[in-house]
Amino acid sequence: MVRSLISQEEKSQMDDQIISPPPHIIVFPLPLQRLIINPIFDLAELLCLPGLDVTFLLIPYTHSLLLRHINIKSRLNPYPNFRLHTISDGLPPDHSESNPTHLLLSLETLTKPLFRDLLMSGKLICDERGPVSCIISDGIMSFVYDGANEIRVPVIYALTLSPSCLLHLSNLTKLTGAAEVSDPTIGGMFF
Repeated sequence: MVRSLISQEEKSQMDDQIISPPPHIIVFPLPLQRLIINPIFDLAELLCLPGLDVTFLLIPYTHSLLLRHINIKSRLNPYPNFRLHTISDGLPPDHSESNPTHLLLSLETLTKPLFRDLLMSGKLICDERGPVSCIISDGIMSFVYDGANEIRVPVIYALTLSPSCLLHLSNLTKLTGAAEVSDPTIGGMFF
């Protein structure tokens, strides 16, 4: 007869591993264009594959676009640990991406306190999700770091633009200087 010799401490550690929820990651993309949101949405889906809990934060306008253009139920069906959550940007529901400056200012002034409240209140901890373990966001939204710092979780800033888009952005100042781009606000928006 073979007896298992597992110490009480090892048994307690095994029980903790079984009971503790998987890491909970918040993904908060810059809500400007589909070319920015699509790659980070794909990243969020990939994070679900090993069993991580993912909460994808969207502003209402972007959320409505997503629901209008994607069959979200079928796309997220393989990922029961993927959840969409909206957060207000303070702009009217019918606003568009035509003026990114207004959106960025609104995110900084109006969304920042809402995001902090969302993190501090524990509203994202439901459906057996554990506390937030990490936040993935765009580097332009610096207020995300402030909120994450308060709850002491790491932030990963992601730049989800394609190499060709980065090439165009890196040459934007040259184009505006050569008067090949007519909108003067574009040149300083990313630099």
